[in-house]
Amino acid sequence: MEGFGFTPLDLERALVQDVTSWVNNPPILCRNPYDPTGPHIPPTVYQGRIPSVQAGPTTTPTYKAPSIAIGCTSMHYKREKGEGTVCLAILTWDDDLSRNGYADVSNIINRIIERLFEKRSIADSFILLDDAVHGEVIFDPSVDFFGYFLGSIEAKFGLFTPGVDPGGPYFPAEDYLAQ
Repeated sequence: MEGFGFTPLDLERALVQDVTSWVNNPPILCRNPYDPTGPHIPPTVYQGRIPSVQAGPTTTPTYKAPSIAIGCTSMHYKREKGEGTVCLAILTWDDDLSRNGYADVSNIINRIIERLFEKRSIADSFILLDDAVHGEVIFDPSVDFFGYFLGSIEAKFGLFTPGVDPGGPYFPAEDYLAQ
């Protein structure tokens, strides 16, 4: 991966690659709001946020749904290690009046969580920490999002602490330990 620096953005970028593979092999197919009678499509996976349809590329459609946005929303560091919390926002669409479209969100959540635990690390650099991985199909009776269905996943990964290598030539280890 070009420009890989073990940062939270690198974690996001690597997760986008893995999650794209996970929802495409075998594909999880969802209804397409831009062609409701056409073929079902897999979710598009984005780094950060789901882009605005108006800001999308002109050669391929920018789908708001079905989609997954991956963002490292918080991180904290200690001298010896860091921790990043990654949130995956899931959005699907289904205008069937049975309102069973939430099942697409649930299937996506279950597939991703299963693969996170199978793989245990992302890009051989970001270890899935021994914390709970949270999945949620969002249900708010006070807001009717129909035909959109929402969900989220939250997982914590180990991060390298940014800074100068304590054993490197510009920061001798003995000076570091003497502080």
